[in-house]
Amino acid sequence: MSRAGYFLTMASLLDSVKGFFRAAPSSAPLTTANFEAGLLAPGSGGRGPPKRGTRELIQLYNQSPWLRAVTSRIARGVASSRWRVFTRAKEAVQTKGREAPTWRWGTDRAVIDPLLPAGNHKERRRRRDALKAQGVLREVVDHPLLKLLAKPNEFMSGSTAIKVTQVWLDVKGEAFWLIAYGADGTPQALYPLPPHWVRQVPTAADPHFVVSVGTTQLKIEPSAMIWLKDVDPDNPYGRGTGVAESLGDELETDEFAAKYVKSWFFNSATPSLIVSFEGSATPTQLAEARDKWEQAHRGTHNAHRAHFATGKMNAVKLDTAFKDQQLVELRVMARDTVIQVYGVPPECIGVIEDSNRATIDAADYMMSKGVEHPRAEYLREEIGAQLLTKYKGGEAAVLEVEISEPEDKGRRLEVMKAQPRAFTLNEWREEANYEPLPDLDGQFPAAMPGQGAPSAPAHEDAPKPAPEDDDEGDPEPVPSP
Repeated sequence: MSRAGYFLTMASLLDSVKGFFRAAPSSAPLTTANFEAGLLAPGSGGRGPPKRGTRELIQLYNQSPWLRAVTSRIARGVASSRWRVFTRAKEAVQTKGREAPTWRWGTDRAVIDPLLPAGNHKERRRRRDALKAQGVLREVVDHPLLKLLAKPNEFMSGSTAIKVTQVWLDVKGEAFWLIAYGADGTPQALYPLPPHWVRQVPTAADPHFVVSVGTTQLKIEPSAMIWLKDVDPDNPYGRGTGVAESLGDELETDEFAAKYVKSWFFNSATPSLIVSFEGSATPTQLAEARDKWEQAHRGTHNAHRAHFATGKMNAVKLDTAFKDQQLVELRVMARDTVIQVYGVPPECIGVIEDSNRATIDAADYMMSKGVEHPRAEYLREEIGAQLLTKYKGGEAAVLEVEISEPEDKGRRLEVMKAQPRAFTLNEWREEANYEPLPDLDGQFPAAMPGQGAPSAPAHEDAPKPAPEDDDEGDPEPVPSP
């Protein structure tokens, strides 16, 4: 490229960038306000109506069996989450083994602790343990957000709202919650809205959400809407994108294969054989023959029957065996693709032809750890940022989510087998699903041949090893607010 061509190309590129941020004057420096104005400009792309086919994609939840099985299984797990709210008190309370006094939301004073919501769930738990040891951690059991998440509106329970929200996020990558405020200015109800109902998100020309339900259109202020989305890398400031969008061809292929099999059983008035005879026939004779033909061959009860006629006859086979078309293999491949893209262990939705006891035992653990927990963490972060802060003092509160994690029984058994005498007899009975016996409390298995006697307990004055870095470790020092 010549030097003149290079500068011409760069000038065109700069013109395109300036056109993207058309809300800012060409001579003005790029600022945060100008940048946001450019993103909200009507022509910037991606902030208009939902993408084509959004409603049809969501309707696949009712039409595609494997999409529904996978997304419904994920959503049920996320909906079983337990929500909690914590805060850091301004003054420590020495409990001396007793429970901390009940926190009175809106009355007791709290301070912002930037480390309380930071990090993954293990780091946050260690931080809570540290604050609890210092006497400044408080759980807000009566926070109004918890009541709202338990019963968001008169039509839905909390688990139903979370489940349908997660289905929308997994299928289309977007979900919206409409907030209804009370007379005191705090959220009183939440109404989940499917993404195809939201026809427009805020732009510079119209800074409102536009909701269309039937023939009714409503303009909603941004403060009254929570926008949850799976960010589209092609346009991170626009509408969201869902996992099911990348499975469009596989889902349609499976649907077409199912419809083809269904039409085959209906027979489509096509016999397995065509039997003909020589000679011409009048229109009346053809009509009579057609009526008799359809009467003899249409419908499932007449499928695969041969037709016979008088005269010199020829028989031609029309049907094709399913095994030649590999429809079963095609549908299995589409099923496995859906399962693998969502990262769901097949055992969790009843696919066990290639499973064994070890994979079945580990399936629930993998499902909780790798599929449900990351989605619950996303909802925790977004609800905390977009909804918790709408309450007075919400900046000092932290929303937490807890999902029951099934125990990895295989790993536990391997640890016990490696050091069998480190566990009591009742712990071994519990591993075998037997009730503990009082006579065995505190008793350990006898030494096997070749094993020495159990080591004596360390003297109280002997130095103790440092604890491992896990969730039960010593509390970390708490900086003063």
